[in-house]
Amino acid sequence: MNARRVPSLRTRLFATILSALLVTAIFASAVRLSIAREMSMRLYDNTLEVVALTISRDTILTDGDMLAEQLLDRLVQSLGDPVYYRIIGPGGRFVTGYSRGPDGSPARGTELPTGEAVFYDGTYFGDPVRGVVLREFVADTELQGWTTVEVWQTVTQRHHLAVRLLSQTLMILAGVMAVVAAALAVGIWYGLGPLHALSEAVSRRSPRDLAPISGPVPRELDALVAALNGLIAEMREAIDKRDAFISDAAHQLRNPIAAVAAQLDAGIVATTDADRREILAEAHRAMARVRRMTTQLLSLEALDGAARMSTRTADLARLAAEAAAGAAPRILAAGGDIDFDAPEDGLAVTERNGLLTELIDNLLDNACNYGLRRGGRISIQLAKVGGSARLAVTDDGPGVPEEERARIFERFHRGTEDGNRGSGLGLAIARRIAATHDGTLELEPSATGARFVVVLPLAA
Repeated sequence: MNARRVPSLRTRLFATILSALLVTAIFASAVRLSIAREMSMRLYDNTLEVVALTISRDTILTDGDMLAEQLLDRLVQSLGDPVYYRIIGPGGRFVTGYSRGPDGSPARGTELPTGEAVFYDGTYFGDPVRGVVLREFVADTELQGWTTVEVWQTVTQRHHLAVRLLSQTLMILAGVMAVVAAALAVGIWYGLGPLHALSEAVSRRSPRDLAPISGPVPRELDALVAALNGLIAEMREAIDKRDAFISDAAHQLRNPIAAVAAQLDAGIVATTDADRREILAEAHRAMARVRRMTTQLLSLEALDGAARMSTRTADLARLAAEAAAGAAPRILAAGGDIDFDAPEDGLAVTERNGLLTELIDNLLDNACNYGLRRGGRISIQLAKVGGSARLAVTDDGPGVPEEERARIFERFHRGTEDGNRGSGLGLAIARRIAATHDGTLELEPSATGARFVVVLPLAA
């Protein structure tokens, strides 16, 4: 199944920013429409009030005659919409103009303010209109008394003006949006340039080229570059370790396997049964060393590559007692003896993947290989020290020469007097296991022989 393809970072940035700009433009257009309508309304209302005053003065001067046709035509041409008017004299008497006023007109109301224009919205023969009413007192004419002048007109031009203002605004916004979109595309392309360069730098990396990523980057990418360089360094270290491990393993296994092959070749040409039995016994011992070394190589590689380990609470004293019981026949057969000393209440520690038994076995195997002699003694001592468990394995052999102490825990390191007894991995594995359990393994000074001490935290 193909993974769902997600939009590119450039597309997502462009769409997100442009969407925000579009929403802003729509909001600005709505605000602009409201402002345009209000402006159109105020402009036409002011004009309508002036028209009402003009009609009022013209009619009063002519003692109630109708407005001159020429003046009315000029008003219509100026305003764009038909203009209607009527004048109501004292006592509600119709004076001149259009006898029927708009529906919703307040002209015949008794509470109109004096000398103040009153605007209203209504309908005239089904068409929406906007009207104004002026009430004033007239003297020295035939219209003497309170006179009401009402003027109204349709609102088509008002709406057209608002639409024109909005259209101009939309055209300007469209031009601005086009320029912004182009600038945004260029800006995003330029802004993502370092990310593309980083992507190319990463794509050029291979197992043969694990150089760290260098060069200036924006500070927003500092953490990413640092993480990538850390990962590259870990990969480089892992590959180096793997290559070194393969090289060391091949070197260390070559001699034991060659010895087994030589013994088998000798067995083929042996002339007596006694010679063949002796050769087979030597080949068996050589094969046992190969098997032991192979097992330890696998253990070491498993420790290096372990990501998750199961844990359990174990009694370190019991594990040490079992390991001592397993090593006792070998020690006694070599003419040595073994001492064991541990607290009666045990030492509870956290064990991972059952590795503590292998740690103790490796320490005892090392003591048997290098410190055990006829009449000698191997001691296992356990104690609780503060919040830690302490395990010491001591022998009374020749000890570790001063010049080899610094390298005693290195992989494949064997003492100068080793011969073919060890693989050079036991102590390296033991220290690695101790570290895996948040503990330590150290070679401590001893009056005789060698003394290896493991310190592990007690279980909570």
